[in-house]
Amino acid sequence: DGETNPDYLADACSMPIDDGCYDVLLAMEVLEYIREPVKALKECHRVLKKGGSLIISTPFMHPIHNDSNFDMYRFTRKSLENMFSNFSFSEINIYEMGSIGSVLFDFLNIATSYASKNKRYYLNILLQKLKFIFLLIDRYTTHQKKFINTGYIAILKKWKYL
Repeated sequence: DGETNPDYLADACSMPIDDGCYDVLLAMEVLEYIREPVKALKECHRVLKKGGSLIISTPFMHPIHNDSNFDMYRFTRKSLENMFSNFSFSEINIYEMGSIGSVLFDFLNIATSYASKNKRYYLNILLQKLKFIFLLIDRYTTHQKKFINTGYIAILKKWKYL
């Protein structure tokens, strides 16, 4: 959004930035929107300093976002591991986010808000008041995150010596 006066407004697959400029890059809930995510990762790797970190989050079991014309992908742990293995990262750590409660809450939240034909906001208000129940479900189902989760956060470290 150019109106917010960003430092850079560019395509993630072709950044106007010199090689090895940044210690840390954040890509929070971005990869699912990029037509060529491997190309974007290549650019992130290029502009990252040796020893730098790339932190990425991406949804998995989450409804299509409101901007459905641009929401293209959902990544599994294995697909992320495969993508990341194409680059020289010394560390690749991937963590699941949310469990059954979070997945249920997210689907119901979307179903009673922007995805609802009748905009059932009164149901959404009730859902928000009951959120603690979904948090309790999450607490008791963390062992199932491997199979049922809202998404992943990955912390990647570029080799210091290459």
